[in-house]
Amino acid sequence: MSDKTYTPEARETLQMFLAPHPAITHDFHKQQIDRSVEHYLLKDNTSEISKDILIKALEDRYPQNEPSTLRLRSPDKLMAMIKGLQAVNDQDPMVKISRWPAPEKINTPAGTDVFAFYGGSRKGGNTDCILDAVLTGAKNQGATIEKVCFDDKTLSPCTGCLACQKKQLETRCILQDDMPYIYQRFLECDTFVFGFPVYTGRESAQAAIFFDRLKALTNPWKATKFKPRRGLVVATWGWPSQQVYKGLASQMATILNNFGVEVAEVITGSGFWEAYYEKGSARLDPEGLQEATAAGERLILD
Repeated sequence: MSDKTYTPEARETLQMFLAPHPAITHDFHKQQIDRSVEHYLLKDNTSEISKDILIKALEDRYPQNEPSTLRLRSPDKLMAMIKGLQAVNDQDPMVKISRWPAPEKINTPAGTDVFAFYGGSRKGGNTDCILDAVLTGAKNQGATIEKVCFDDKTLSPCTGCLACQKKQLETRCILQDDMPYIYQRFLECDTFVFGFPVYTGRESAQAAIFFDRLKALTNPWKATKFKPRRGLVVATWGWPSQQVYKGLASQMATILNNFGVEVAEVITGSGFWEAYYEKGSARLDPEGLQEATAAGERLILD
């Protein structure tokens, strides 16, 4: 769509949005934005791209860039949110724990062997706190819990050697570390719970290493028929919006589905930034933690 269809105000707004991005990416972003813009042009039966239409398109296309789009729509609101994160408000905290609407039926059979993996380093941190609430719910229903923190094991990054795909190995992966035990528990458990924080707009490095190393489970010489297992994903981030990084949680759930884990519950936590970054800030949302516990209970129930 030609820039001629933009109002002067919208064109200026577009340039403000693009300014923080490297120039080499501008054409790519314009193509993405145009796709979303067309929806609103058809909806409003107009050929003129106003500032309001442009910002709606940006919000749809780039939920992870909410601070940038909020700066364009309402800079005062953005500044108020940033200021609000400087000190904890016990009466109206910015922390929010959200349980996603769950499917009515879980197709995978229930079981009581729960294996949880924490893809982070802050033991007792906010992701870990929510993860423990989930595991408490599972334990309440008679589950046996094993939780492994990334930092308690020696887990190396995948080197991309593809030895697991090219030749028969004594172990699933050529790297010699603690991953064989993780593979074993991941494959044999009835329920897999995974928790990770979002850093710099993406999953933590620990979470990335875990998912990269799952590639070895597709070794053709050690063909694995994945046992159907139930699953739950916990994801947390700093910005106080429940929407901003939902796509990352969804992506992790989809990858796990490829390895036989039916993720039936997702718990996200937002607002863990500045003063709210302190360990235990998740407890500022007791109702959210109760929902996390309820989600853990549901995983064990038929």
